[in-house]
Amino acid sequence: MSLFKYGVFKGAGGISLDFKINCDYLSTQDWNCIARVAVEQRLIPNFGKVIGVPRGGIALATAFEPYLHPNSNVTLVVDDVWTTGTSMLRVVHDHGLPYSANRHACFVAFMRSIDPLVDCAYFMKCSPLITRMVAHRGIEPLLSG
Repeated sequence: MSLFKYGVFKGAGGISLDFKINCDYLSTQDWNCIARVAVEQRLIPNFGKVIGVPRGGIALATAFEPYLHPNSNVTLVVDDVWTTGTSMLRVVHDHGLPYSANRHACFVAFMRSIDPLVDCAYFMKCSPLITRMVAHRGIEPLLSG
């Protein structure tokens, strides 16, 4: 069992990756620790609702539930690994969340590329191709469609 595995893998978005982050190996205690660190280090705002991106974000969403603030109107969207952001943006769109920092926040455990609107626990530099794809991807078509 290993969280990280070197080799050629296909990511959720169909992109070829040179290593895999297999979050299935994380325990409930691991997810609870990541959520606690995110809250205690104020990596995310107070939130009143949490949504996990299927499938990888479900365990992390459960770990964030003890930190709900009932008076907050912010929805926290969480996932295990961010590569291009397509899965998370789809969840934001499908739940009708306005693209506004004061209405929803995004958090991932591991991030392969940088997005200024998403907070993460651990950043892992990925291939330049993915970084360029994220830099040039438009959220407008996904959010408007």
